[in-house]
Amino acid sequence: MEKDLQPLLFERLSTFATLHLDLRNAFLGGNGKGVLDSLLDCGLGQLASLEELTCLKFCYFSRASMMQQVEMEDAEWMVNNWERLREVEGRLNHMNFELDGQLKSLMESQGINTR
Repeated sequence: MEKDLQPLLFERLSTFATLHLDLRNAFLGGNGKGVLDSLLDCGLGQLASLEELTCLKFCYFSRASMMQQVEMEDAEWMVNNWERLREVEGRLNHMNFELDGQLKSLMESQGINTR
């Protein structure tokens, strides 16, 4: 997906007061991998307003169109900004299995269930 379009999408998402954010179907057409990247450099920081967020879901599958590449700084931001986050489901980083495990360990150390 075009990186310059992603901040606008995060801005729109930030207006919702949802308690559950399901990014498994955040598939977006166009060039590139077509997924809304849950990264700070793509606009994730605009979702700081979702203070009531308790559940976050990512796709489990490694389809080229759905591959998340969350980094440690992004996961740390999630832990620090979404204090009510209690569950993260799916793969945070499809490209690096070791990092995916480290990201989940970080979340679990903060009382967030991962699966």
